[in-house]
Amino acid sequence: MLRPVFLAAVLVVTASLGACRDADGTSSSSGGTFTAENPSGGPDTDTSSSGIDADQIGDGKPNRNPTTTVGSPSTAGSETTASPTSALTATTGATNPMSAPSSVDSEPAPNTTGSSQPQPPTQPPAPTPPLQLRVTVLQRFPHDANAFTQGLLLDGGELFESTGLVGSSSVRRVELATGTVHQQTAVAPPVFAEGLALAGGELIQLTWRNQTALVYGRADLQLRRQYDYEGEGWGLCFDGAVLVHSDGSSKLRLRNPQTFAEVGQLDVVDGTQPVVRLNELECVGGAVYANVWQTSRIARIDSTTGRVTAWIDASALVPAGAGPDDVLNGIAYDPATDTFLLTGKRWSDLYRVTFG
Repeated sequence: MLRPVFLAAVLVVTASLGACRDADGTSSSSGGTFTAENPSGGPDTDTSSSGIDADQIGDGKPNRNPTTTVGSPSTAGSETTASPTSALTATTGATNPMSAPSSVDSEPAPNTTGSSQPQPPTQPPAPTPPLQLRVTVLQRFPHDANAFTQGLLLDGGELFESTGLVGSSSVRRVELATGTVHQQTAVAPPVFAEGLALAGGELIQLTWRNQTALVYGRADLQLRRQYDYEGEGWGLCFDGAVLVHSDGSSKLRLRNPQTFAEVGQLDVVDGTQPVVRLNELECVGGAVYANVWQTSRIARIDSTTGRVTAWIDASALVPAGAGPDDVLNGIAYDPATDTFLLTGKRWSDLYRVTFG
């Protein structure tokens, strides 16, 4: 026998169901499960659209944020790829939030504007081509035609010169105006003397293949000591901090003036091409002037970068009938007049010139 309470509950439920029925027998309950209307009568279709992959933005190349280093642009950077996104769209009527299945990805589409566009790499500026300069002669002085000039410098109005060849090598004090040799110290065979520089009140003279630098007192030209080094010696100058030493290659060696120890190197280039056979040197400000052996050209070299910033054509100075070895070789700077002194091997003249 059913209990009265149970019977009462059954009667209440039955009455509620009957009240919700329409005249045609269909249910209009707002509860239960809602299915998006599909005109085709088939199963529901996900009409979601894929998000835009960042790799396809712009020109189709990966999105990069390049880091430029000097000289060569870097291709390093980061690539970003957006995840595809989907959106459920009902074919008719308003979208019911209850209709979206739980598997729908609600991630927003990636930003396709602004900084996401690939940026071209930054290229370093092309080097400026060297200037092409000529010499203008201001004065001409006599010069010993037997001097096989290897190094030349001017200090306090006095001219100092290094001469080469085995048996004829020397270091000299010369009167500029007359070409008279007032003092000379011979260098005994088998030494072949080369470039000359003044540092700390001393003259330092290179030797070609003897791998020895000879150090003299400026006042008396007496040999005080010597330094050993590896390789050949061609040209030498002092920039106030380091000695600059050429060996016939495209490399300038930087040396400590007290010990002659190598402390650095500088590769000399014209554009991207190495400049070889660098010979007699003169340091002036932030530049090194270098004869190129067996030519009538002087390279002006940036002492920081090694780039040739100017070529100086001195061919007008070469004596008529000069032999194949009697080439331009000898550069001295005169700070009192901001001019240069130029001569060559076995030339009978020495010239005061400007470059322009």
